[in-house]
Amino acid sequence: MKKIIILLCSLLLIVGCQREQVEQEEPIDQEKPTFYERNMNPPPAVLTTGDRGVMLPLVSYCWNSDLRQCPATLSAPPEQAVFDGVSAIRIKPNEEGQVNATGLEEAITGNSNNTEEKLLFPSKVEVFKVVDGQLESVELKDNSFMFPNQKGRYTYVIKVTYDNEWKGIAFHAFQGIVIE
Repeated sequence: MKKIIILLCSLLLIVGCQREQVEQEEPIDQEKPTFYERNMNPPPAVLTTGDRGVMLPLVSYCWNSDLRQCPATLSAPPEQAVFDGVSAIRIKPNEEGQVNATGLEEAITGNSNNTEEKLLFPSKVEVFKVVDGQLESVELKDNSFMFPNQKGRYTYVIKVTYDNEWKGIAFHAFQGIVIE
């Protein structure tokens, strides 16, 4: 029994020393990747209708210090696969929807050294309705827009542009069903 205990203690001591040695061998002066090199997901876009909010699926995004390097439009409407596993949002005729795409910079950059929470605000939000495979602009006022009054299933694309400290463009999409 004593031999087993001595053997286990020795094994724990050896394993503990090896872990400490591995931690010390990591390069100390290795530079951390910049925000653009990390390619982090943009803040989630949330659609609020009535008293409920729904996170919208991310279709594509681009972060680049030169915003002109990011695609300004989608090459095609979102594929149905974007909506797999996501229920269409039930909407009343002429109901108002509001888009919010503000997120904490800490969540985007992973910078937890900030004692103050810094918000990442979009500089522009645009809403498009997919009609016959084309994106048609929807009038937006204070990040709010009106849904149609006709019953049916509609697909929308939200374009969020960040052109402040961090620069990028994100496309989110959702399907809504206007019901009576």
